[in-house]
Amino acid sequence: MSESNQATYELEGSLTIAEVGCVYACLNELLDSDGDILLDAAKLDQVDGAGIQLLAAFALEISNRKRVLSWSGATEELTKSARMVGLTETLGIEPVAN
Repeated sequence: MSESNQATYELEGSLTIAEVGCVYACLNELLDSDGDILLDAAKLDQVDGAGIQLLAAFALEISNRKRVLSWSGATEELTKSARMVGLTETLGIEPVAN
């Protein structure tokens, strides 16, 4: 799929329970776009359980719609948090090597 058919959203700063509502609204708009989704997490500093749950639900919805979710710059913080709750596969990110 060409890059023009890929919607991008940049995650930055914190993705905690305080930010989940706003990020949910933005991600929900991406669901209405055509094509695949790229999440850029290079500037994501902090993520908690609510943030990981939001990303997991989003990833599952993308998959249910037969679209592809890609990552750019999945930080160690994001990968570590996803690994702690067993969601690296659901999110489509690789676990950090020990």
